[in-house]
Amino acid sequence: MWSKVFLEQASSDWQVYEHLKGTHFPNCHALHYLQMATEKLAKAYLLVIPTESQSVLSTHKGLTRFLRNVSRNSGLQNEMGMQAKQLQAHIRQLLPLASEVENLAPTLAGEGPNPEYPWQDPLGNFYVPAIYEFPLSKILLEPRGYSLIKLIRIALTKFDVLHR
Repeated sequence: MWSKVFLEQASSDWQVYEHLKGTHFPNCHALHYLQMATEKLAKAYLLVIPTESQSVLSTHKGLTRFLRNVSRNSGLQNEMGMQAKQLQAHIRQLLPLASEVENLAPTLAGEGPNPEYPWQDPLGNFYVPAIYEFPLSKILLEPRGYSLIKLIRIALTKFDVLHR
């Protein structure tokens, strides 16, 4: 049941991300929903494994773990039109970017950028997410970013193929 409800919320968060990206709203809002959608998608996938529930429910980390798991998934290989080794290599190159998305969660960002709360860096400078230029926003518009977004979209809309 946990898997189903996390997938439902991930899909809702994803819709908000899709709605906000490229609008006049500050980038922090779209990034916030992207981080939340991917965290919940990862939880939905990982919660299918009953022994994982405690560790999965208590962390914001999960996207990179999810991607490592689905890199060997035959259903996703078919959806992406890739052979096993191609999909594994494709996902391996996306892991650093996925880690950046994952680390947007305030508890993982530490003294670094996060789209939710103002922060102070070690030098004493203060930052406001609404006016901060997140480099990740630009990266998501590049081919590597587009590939990650495409993979997430497929995983959300074709979630059932991940568990064949």
